[in-house]
Amino acid sequence: MRKNIDLETKLAIIEGGQACENAHAWHAILHAAGHTTEEIETFWSKYRDDLYWGYNMAGMYGREEVMSNWAGGLEGGARGLFPVFNEMYPETKDMDPLPLSEYSLHAIGTPIVEVGEDLKTARALYYSTGMLYRRISSSGKQMAVWMLERYGEDYVREDGFWKIVHECVLNDAGGAQDVTNFAIDCFNKWKSPMGPMPGGDGPKPEGKGGPGGPGPQGAQGGPGGPTNKPKKGQAYSKMAGGPPKGSMPASHKTWSPVQPAQDSTPWPEPFVTLDDVKTHYVVGLGENKGAQPKPKP
Repeated sequence: MRKNIDLETKLAIIEGGQACENAHAWHAILHAAGHTTEEIETFWSKYRDDLYWGYNMAGMYGREEVMSNWAGGLEGGARGLFPVFNEMYPETKDMDPLPLSEYSLHAIGTPIVEVGEDLKTARALYYSTGMLYRRISSSGKQMAVWMLERYGEDYVREDGFWKIVHECVLNDAGGAQDVTNFAIDCFNKWKSPMGPMPGGDGPKPEGKGGPGGPGPQGAQGGPGGPTNKPKKGQAYSKMAGGPPKGSMPASHKTWSPVQPAQDSTPWPEPFVTLDDVKTHYVVGLGENKGAQPKPKP
């Protein structure tokens, strides 16, 4: 904690912290409305090319990737499903397709914002309890999930406004709504990762064998053999896939009953300026992780 700060500097820190929280709130609002391109054009840095958006250790680096893959992917998916939505609800034909195709609510809490000594850069950590609902998905069915997520963000001050440079979201836990018991589902998956056996009376501990117990590792289907077919409504329990070569390590996992505590997004520590921080404050790139970001363009 910095001490002996003059009043003018204190006010600048307070103003900067509040402005960063406001920028993140607008992220949540526009994301819920499906207008990701508008969000990036309005509330993200205009003068830096090292923009980053990531989810569970994998992401997009650079303005072009963030715009085309994140913003374009979300909005393109919504527009692609809109004709099907119109057939179901003809009265929506002339409406904005982006907020109609998906409802994404992220309630933001516990903000920790650290403004750099330069008063021009900042870092923040937020926690979010959220839900996502689609009246129709690419499978042709409804989809509704809940999630507990952390947000790590970096900011810069440009033209008198605080803008986002890097954002990474970590999913700690989540699952389908109203169709599963999350804790029991995760416990059962831990006890029997390949799922219960056909004709058995539920999953058995590994090595017990017998009806309902797991067969040899790698066996697929058949009496007494495991199956990796997902159960209806099964909660998330997957780990993010490996990142592209030269990117960050994939190490953040969703919750299981036996995992150690994770600190993939530690709260921001005092710093001088963002450009002097060798590892950006995004997933896998915290100061204690030892990973290096891609070189700036």
